[in-house]
Amino acid sequence: MHQPYYRDDLEGKTLMPWVFLHGIKDYHEIPWYLSRYPELKATFNLVPSLLDQLQQYIDGSANDMLLEILRKDVSALAGDDVEVLNRYLFLANEKHMITPLPRYNQLFRKFQNSEDGLGEFSAAEILDTQVLFLLSWCGNYLRRNSEFIASMIAKGREYSHADKMVLLDTLAQFLKEIVPLYKQMAKSGQIALSTTPYYHPILPLLLNRQSAREARADAAMPKYEHELENFAKKQVQDAVDYFKTRFGKAPSGFWPSEGSVSMKTAHLLQENGIKWCCSDEDILFKTLGSSKRKNLYCNYELQLPRGGIDIRFRDRRLSDMIGFEFSNQEPRQAVKHFMATLREIYESSEENPLVNVILDGENAWEFYPQNAEQFFSLLYEELQQTPWLETVTMDEIHDDPAVDTREITKLASGSWINGNFDIWIGHEEKNRAWELIDMTYDSYLKHKDTLEETVREQIERELMIAMGSDWFWWYGDDHYTTLKGEFDLLFRKHLVNVYKLMKKELPQAIATPVLREKPVNSFHSKPKSFITPNIDGRITNYFDWLDAGKIDLKKEFSAMDSKQNIVSMLRYGYDGEFFYLLFEGDFKHVGREYSLIVYLNHEPHEFRLQKGSCSENGCKICFDSAIELQIRKAGDERKMDLGFELYKREQKVQFFPIYSDFTVEFDALSLTRWYV
Repeated sequence: MHQPYYRDDLEGKTLMPWVFLHGIKDYHEIPWYLSRYPELKATFNLVPSLLDQLQQYIDGSANDMLLEILRKDVSALAGDDVEVLNRYLFLANEKHMITPLPRYNQLFRKFQNSEDGLGEFSAAEILDTQVLFLLSWCGNYLRRNSEFIASMIAKGREYSHADKMVLLDTLAQFLKEIVPLYKQMAKSGQIALSTTPYYHPILPLLLNRQSAREARADAAMPKYEHELENFAKKQVQDAVDYFKTRFGKAPSGFWPSEGSVSMKTAHLLQENGIKWCCSDEDILFKTLGSSKRKNLYCNYELQLPRGGIDIRFRDRRLSDMIGFEFSNQEPRQAVKHFMATLREIYESSEENPLVNVILDGENAWEFYPQNAEQFFSLLYEELQQTPWLETVTMDEIHDDPAVDTREITKLASGSWINGNFDIWIGHEEKNRAWELIDMTYDSYLKHKDTLEETVREQIERELMIAMGSDWFWWYGDDHYTTLKGEFDLLFRKHLVNVYKLMKKELPQAIATPVLREKPVNSFHSKPKSFITPNIDGRITNYFDWLDAGKIDLKKEFSAMDSKQNIVSMLRYGYDGEFFYLLFEGDFKHVGREYSLIVYLNHEPHEFRLQKGSCSENGCKICFDSAIELQIRKAGDERKMDLGFELYKREQKVQFFPIYSDFTVEFDALSLTRWYV
């Protein structure tokens, strides 16, 4: 469970609302699902920067910018307020959060077709939108256990300002229940609790930025590396101390931010009394020099001069099934798939296999129906009733005689995304962010001795916040969000605060956005006209696909990542009779052992990938430097769900969409574009 630090402490304002929104939807909801199955066990990782912010909402010091605007009477909204509301009030999953609330869905359609956003809404419509936005983020526990929230959902529309104020107060009060639930479940032994370096930095890059080149030899690096090891040590020690204060004992385990590890990271954790940490299977395979999956299913103890530290490596396949794939499947089928995969591991193992399923705690669930409640209920029932498996907490593993523990003397550097640090360093924008941190820290060191102790503490806190992983996540072209500019501003605000605290002039470099240009949603552009391309397996004619819809799979919006893609771009179009698809990517190692399934309105169309042109099941496919498909559509549907799965033999290696259904539309198309 994690969020970066969104509060500007100097201004005393929280600038983004995600702690609050996930607080009312996920931070209580997910452990509550588990609590209904007391024989099951799990481990929850709580990041200090998240817990800090939850407490600020509880004690009233958060001063959340969005919530303060929502507390205003609609008639008192200023132009800047409306701009903020334009950015946030429809940031909810369309299928599972907006559509189930009919009035909210109606207002969303109006917003989509509005050139002036909420500027075209009446005061009553804005008020309804505000209330319904908050209700859309309410989890199942709240909907069932708060009579007021249930009544507001039943009411559906025509809310009053008084309704909104009671709702905001009700939700703020609910946040008080989150941490006590974790404490109660930990006390009963059903869950273990672990933590993370305080502000969620990538520890290996603070300890030695050259870890990026250990993970990937050709990684591009910032201009120079500043010594930041003292900040790494402080982030770990502060996290341990904070955990002791909140939970009454020191943590046994750490999830290093983004599963990022290195030998120096392991040393640092072990020196702070940490008994176990976790990372990804790629790190194990790099460590052992072998990708044999049977090596994954045991506990590893890394031998260090001052003692050992256990390292558990996650099964990426099972973890990503829950995080990415199962939201697209019928819950019973998803659970059956998960259990069959576990059974396969069990039956192919000579000893008791230890299977670590580790995934993000809050971001996947809005892509499931009903916030994944049915999926988890069915999964937990199955796990609880299955005689050949046992769930254990991470704290219990080391002393469990049934678990095979093997010793290792080295540990590869990398994270849980592709086994390297490319998400956080290497791109021009990411490297620029590191350079700004270095510049600011350098300035601080020059003036440190002239500053009072309390000011030094404030400055070092701002620097540690700026070292958090999330700011770097949104730089570069790995991920897209409409709020990229806000993340850039918030990152630089923490550096600006350092200069304010030193009472020094702000360098222009820090006042200048790191983003090279205003972000646009280049993930998906809609088709401009009908197309009828020549299907030959390559882009032989520039105009064939010029008016096609385009989906950039490298930039699909997500808060997480999956495997390295083979297909990097998907283009699609329609001519009134046939649907056309173009798959672009790196196909040099793709051959006969690969197959492709295309889903149109969930109907599968399966193809073998072999060089040349062929017809299968009434469809035409041609594979050369690209994959081109022609599929006859049934009827004159102008709107349909689109997806695909790419397999190597029986193993799925890529799929789209990652989360919920992806719908394409052809309503506005006509044969009107001419080229001379």
